[in-house]
Amino acid sequence: MLPPEWRGWICICASVVAFVVFGMYGGLVPATFAIVFISAMGDRMNTWKSAAVLAAGIVVIAIVVFWWALQMQLPLFGMR
Repeated sequence: MLPPEWRGWICICASVVAFVVFGMYGGLVPATFAIVFISAMGDRMNTWKSAAVLAAGIVVIAIVVFWWALQMQLPLFGMR
């Protein structure tokens, strides 16, 4: 039996907390970037550059889907 992958667990749990905090005080863009970047760092094969590129791509998708298409009330940056 393999030992638990603690790095992955910690990064995923920390990313959810970061999403809540950044979502409340920073808006959709920083919250989305934070959750994807921190979660991606849970994989030992990812570098910070690849995690940042992935997070930036997902931010663009999140803006199109959630902010523009679904008209969510979460502002892109900061609280109203």
